[in-house]
Amino acid sequence: MPDKNKTRELLDKLISGGISEQEHRELKNLVQEFPEYNDVYQNHQLLMEADSPFEEPATEKLTAMRQSVIRNIRNIELNTSSDWLSDFSDWVRGFVTKPEMAVAAITLLLGFFLGRIAPVDQESISSGLMQQISFLAQENDNFAASKNSPYRYSNIEIKEVNGGEVSLSFDVSTHLEMVREKKDPLVKEVIAQSLLNPTNLGSELKAISYSESMLDTKLKEALIFSMRNAPILAVRQNAMRNLTKYQQDEDIKNAFIEVLKDEESVKMRLMALDYFAEYKIDPDELRQIVETDDIKKSPAVWIKAKKYLENN
Repeated sequence: MPDKNKTRELLDKLISGGISEQEHRELKNLVQEFPEYNDVYQNHQLLMEADSPFEEPATEKLTAMRQSVIRNIRNIELNTSSDWLSDFSDWVRGFVTKPEMAVAAITLLLGFFLGRIAPVDQESISSGLMQQISFLAQENDNFAASKNSPYRYSNIEIKEVNGGEVSLSFDVSTHLEMVREKKDPLVKEVIAQSLLNPTNLGSELKAISYSESMLDTKLKEALIFSMRNAPILAVRQNAMRNLTKYQQDEDIKNAFIEVLKDEESVKMRLMALDYFAEYKIDPDELRQIVETDDIKKSPAVWIKAKKYLENN
């Protein structure tokens, strides 16, 4: 007697590209026995055989597309009536009109479909979610991508297990716990998300402390964001302190200029001036700011700034 589980197993192999010719012939017969799977099979064949008149899109465009698809899947409310399968099939076919997106989307879309018709397995869901967020963490190689991520991390806890690994605990659709090496992209993603979406003062400060030994472009951008936006002074100060450990660059210099211009903390303004002195920043970039009334309201900052302009 034909087996639906066997049909799903062979569909998985077909989508992943690991199906043999004999298995493919068997699958063709099975989808005739179980017509509810036929649309999945036919859509896969249609997408795989479609000729694309477009050039291969750039990696960053594919990344943006993947994130958009994930957001759409999370937000879409599929029709629960008996014809929802047909509606979903029409949605998949719509990608054929955009061949440059079809191949990249096929695995995600059909994987989601199979998940809807297969029995729910919480352990499999968590495992799949871990794989997906790990993949996105690799793709999100800058802070802007993390800000636009379809996932938001909350209730974050970070603990160092040993010199080379970090224990991560956080909520993202469900609660996950894992241990990863410090250099793992997901560790950087969680730290960045912790600064982007802080849940408590302790988690922010701990995330900043862990970033101290992980000089990285995305973490640098996250620290700049925290330094300029965190409501708690201690967090802003610690983020700024970590930024001074990086080599001088335009992003940090411009962020420190903004600190000098409008930060309410006198200590942070003085730290910015120390940074300018260490890296001999052109005083002409600061002259107009130093002469503002806001700077003059703080005698310690104004005196130190005037001295810097006079000596450089």
